[in-house]
Amino acid sequence: MQDQVLNKYSEDYAAFILITGMLAMFMYKILKGFSISYLVIYFITASRNLQPHAKNIQHLLLYFLALNALLLLAFLFKEYFISVRYASMALIALLLLVMHNVTDGIERLWLAKNKLLLSVIALALFYNVADMSTTSSSKKYIKDTAIWAANHLPPNSLIMTDDQFMHYYFNREQPTSIVCVKNILQKTAFTIRYENNASLNKDFCAAEKANDYNSYDYILVVEKERHPKLISFLKTLNLKQIYYQENTHLNDGASVYKVIK
Repeated sequence: MQDQVLNKYSEDYAAFILITGMLAMFMYKILKGFSISYLVIYFITASRNLQPHAKNIQHLLLYFLALNALLLLAFLFKEYFISVRYASMALIALLLLVMHNVTDGIERLWLAKNKLLLSVIALALFYNVADMSTTSSSKKYIKDTAIWAANHLPPNSLIMTDDQFMHYYFNREQPTSIVCVKNILQKTAFTIRYENNASLNKDFCAAEKANDYNSYDYILVVEKERHPKLISFLKTLNLKQIYYQENTHLNDGASVYKVIK
């Protein structure tokens, strides 16, 4: 980053910018996992009047949260990426930490018959449930495409992908094909992780020719509407689409392409 992004006036701040950026990413992932709806509910119901036993439990949960946060930060500064699912234990600790305040606050609002704030809480909960159901179903088209590829592509095929979900669900089927994580259009946190880890990027995938899509038999790719450059780039390659699954809610799709040689 110091050599490729910053100029001579800012290169001395490279470490500071990197650390600040990763800490910002850490906070964003935690808040994203916790969800805005729970934050709204917490601020509506928050109370400082806790019973002594509740304070003791909160101290234990704070220790558990801090321990998980330290583990996540260690992983982040080693791998330079983090996913919300890795923060599940920290999110559980955070949720338990605020749960007493939330339930106590809802009880107070119920007894006070504050219909306005109770309605806001109900809407926030409904939004969270709807958002979770949409998120869980939004990856199904990727999962189905990866599973189809694992079960229908010829054995011992050479396959290229840059999507972590496609890679995960394909390998979960334990196919005999070789799957390499490589950049299709541009680098991502996922491809950088594999590129910099010799234990993940090995054998054929570590060879120089593995960076050329023509070295592969098939390409697994997720085509999202918000990434039109990738969709346009795929049209310039000598490929034939043999399988496609669409997410009708987001107008995204997952494809299996055969490399024409």
